[in-house]
Amino acid sequence: TYFTSFRKNVKIEYLSNSVTSNKVDIDFSNKNIMIKENVKYDGLQGSITSDNVQINLITRKIKMYMDEKSAKVEILTKD
Repeated sequence: TYFTSFRKNVKIEYLSNSVTSNKVDIDFSNKNIMIKENVKYDGLQGSITSDNVQINLITRKIKMYMDEKSAKVEILTKD
């Protein structure tokens, strides 16, 4: 299989952007990356906090969502 998992204090950096979380699963067979548990994104234009981020490697579509239906993804923009 083409599946890789990263656990505990995962940090992804690209240019001026960074993503931190507790878990990242990369599934090349299904062309999918799943970033889970305490996901925080920080970039030049702002920051995002969510429980889960799913990225399709083919379409590059990103889905961000919370575990609890009543909770909301937090998006903060910088001035």
